[in-house]
Amino acid sequence: MKINVLVTAVGNAGVGSQIVEALKLSNLELNIVGTDISNFCIPQLNKFYKVPKATDPDYSMVIDRIISENSIHAIFPNSRAEIKFFLCNRQKYENRGIGIPLNSENIQEICENKYHLFSYLSEKGISVPRFLKINKIEDCYKISFFPVVIKPNILASASEHVYIAFDVEDAICYTTVMLKRGLDIVVQEYVGDMNSEYTIGVTSDNASNILGTIVIHRLYYSAISYKNKFRIGDKSYAISSGITQGEVVQDENIALQAQNIAQCLNSCGPLNIQGMVVNRQLLLFDAHPTITGSVSIRALAGYNEPENFLREKILGQVSRYTYRNIQVMRKLISEIKGE
Repeated sequence: MKINVLVTAVGNAGVGSQIVEALKLSNLELNIVGTDISNFCIPQLNKFYKVPKATDPDYSMVIDRIISENSIHAIFPNSRAEIKFFLCNRQKYENRGIGIPLNSENIQEICENKYHLFSYLSEKGISVPRFLKINKIEDCYKISFFPVVIKPNILASASEHVYIAFDVEDAICYTTVMLKRGLDIVVQEYVGDMNSEYTIGVTSDNASNILGTIVIHRLYYSAISYKNKFRIGDKSYAISSGITQGEVVQDENIALQAQNIAQCLNSCGPLNIQGMVVNRQLLLFDAHPTITGSVSIRALAGYNEPENFLREKILGQVSRYTYRNIQVMRKLISEIKGE
């Protein structure tokens, strides 16, 4: 059976293009349709449509037309606005037999606000680095656990406006700019060093049963991986660029801790957990209840989330959530688009 798949937001090097990469690694017979708000698209698509923004009143009509024209079986939404659209209209599309790999609205709401996420998990007994909400410049003097990561509390994306502060003076400098731009701010203790970082994918079914877990030790080989990097004394610190490089590893200890977090959040779909491992303890600093940009790396290791979703939801097959250890380095590829 040929499966007709719609992948949104494919016009850059973000999650949409990485999902397409993962799909191309599968053995499934696929017709991949892509959409984006720009005219740019990756070459691996069978068909491409330029669409309005998901907040545009015409978006629903355009998407429905694309679905009908291509007999779409499954949709992989990626931009924040599109994820929100498909969450709100999930029942409409599922009633038409279309699969959409989304987590619940509840977990989306919890993870969108970082301060609420950290508070929620702390109350559940999950270890997280110390954190503090910053509402005004004077709150910087309340920070007693430097160094800290200063970041947007909501609408954080690809490490935008994410900084490391090593003292109060640093914190005041960064928060002054962020508050001036109207950003909601949270600070969190930077534990470990840049070699302590892991990203873990946990896949759960609709009943929150764990289907599989994959662990990536994040490594900052080159400038493509980090936005900022510092060396203070004998420790190195880094803020990710959002592009993952590193080693896919088997680590039952980290996997079990990540699964515990997923179950505390009642995850019922894809969940990406980012954290630092210090003395074998996973300390969460972020969680995203969606398929993320490391999806293609996971697929290279054999843990192909988009393929597994299609096998389960569209073909009614049992998927394998095993993987092999690999080391992955990313590179930039230039594409020339003709007339």
